[in-house]
Amino acid sequence: MILGVTGGMGVGKSALSRYFVTLGARSLDADRVAHDLLEAGAGRASLCACFGADIEDKNGQLDRRLLGRRALASKSSLQKLYAIVRPSLEAELRSRLGTLSKESPPNIVVFDAPLLYEWGIDAWTDCVVVVYADREIRIERIMRRSGLSRIEIERRMALQMDEDEKRERADFTVNNSDDLNALHQQAVTLWVQITGAPL
Repeated sequence: MILGVTGGMGVGKSALSRYFVTLGARSLDADRVAHDLLEAGAGRASLCACFGADIEDKNGQLDRRLLGRRALASKSSLQKLYAIVRPSLEAELRSRLGTLSKESPPNIVVFDAPLLYEWGIDAWTDCVVVVYADREIRIERIMRRSGLSRIEIERRMALQMDEDEKRERADFTVNNSDDLNALHQQAVTLWVQITGAPL
């Protein structure tokens, strides 16, 4: 079974996915795969041509923060980013999901993917969990971990799919507005519900 986990910035998708792994799932983190592909140079020439040669330093290292500021400045620039990175990223994700799904014994594969609905790749999953949280809590979390300003965070949030739409489309929802202990309890409850097996 492939279990999609998605939601907006700062909701705690990765934290929920990690709890599922402790319960026995395998995991595929789309953001991590994207990071690895970018670091390996995937689409680099096109990214430099589109967003400026200075997103790459003299040693060939990608300045991800600078790229993020430029690519996430508007919907049009974001679409340009997706047009460059999506083909190679989707191919790599498909390949890795296929490999994980064929492992023996079979297990639940948690597919942590922020753009699950936006890119229509929810069709790759058997069911989807949408994680959500209060807006102010999300902003505070992102500010703590990233150093981004409130204005920058709100601008990026505005580019994402509406949270209510995601929740309406989900098979399951998890409210992560509380602490990690509460999230852990929800993960356990949901795991039992999905697998049908008591812990």
